[in-house]
Amino acid sequence: MTSWFQAQRKTEKTPREQAYTFEVTNSEGFCAQFNNYLYSYLTTKEKNRILYVFDKNNAISPTFSLINSTFLTPEDVKITDISMLQYQKLSLNQTFPVTRDMPLPKIKAAASKLFEIKPEMLEECNAFLEPFSLPSTFDIGVHIRAGDKITKREMGPISINSYIDAIKKFQVANSLKEMTVFVMTDTYKSFESLKEKADPSWKLYTVDSSEQTGYNHGEYRQLPLKQRKAAYVKFLSELLLMRSIRAIVCTLSSNVGRWLYVNIHDDSYLKSLDTPSYATI
Repeated sequence: MTSWFQAQRKTEKTPREQAYTFEVTNSEGFCAQFNNYLYSYLTTKEKNRILYVFDKNNAISPTFSLINSTFLTPEDVKITDISMLQYQKLSLNQTFPVTRDMPLPKIKAAASKLFEIKPEMLEECNAFLEPFSLPSTFDIGVHIRAGDKITKREMGPISINSYIDAIKKFQVANSLKEMTVFVMTDTYKSFESLKEKADPSWKLYTVDSSEQTGYNHGEYRQLPLKQRKAAYVKFLSELLLMRSIRAIVCTLSSNVGRWLYVNIHDDSYLKSLDTPSYATI
């Protein structure tokens, strides 16, 4: 009789030189994680290696799977619940030299593959958006980042007039008599300021609330778990909505702006109000 232990096959291990690992972290925002995941994937493919993704210990919870709960996982990505210390952990120091000169179509193709939303997460996002009775399409989407992005001087403040001017130029260039505008912001005051200066031909919409006074990552991490998860679903809902809009005004110094840049339709229009060109940083 063959022993059960004798019958077991040895687990195949990937040699150290044939794999990289990417780890989510609780110290960065969601789009920063998504972008770094993309850059790690691109680097791994360029080096003909396997990518292991340690998908725990993010800002929502040490046990919540950020990537795996949100996106469908391609066959050439391996999600793991343990830190794969035997493989080199990728960071921007390793990925930027590889990705900085990559053709945009190659980056966008990888983004399309990595960021296909899971049906169950899409249901949650649709359920969040349903009560707002938003139009089925928007002419233009606007992302206004404030909060700790400004206070920590990661980017300079952008005046509301700059957003107004960019929207007006788009309207004139496209000969639109009326426009629907979706505004994604972490500071409700920004939405109110934009609305006050908006042209009468614009209809502005947002899913933000007057309680939003600027995103602060440290404060977010102190919220109760239920609130952190709800805030993530809201953020993701806005992000997916923005991705579907054919014209966007944003800032490419922001991780949201960079994520949108590689995820919008190829024929979409995107205007950055600070950094003029996209970079994988």
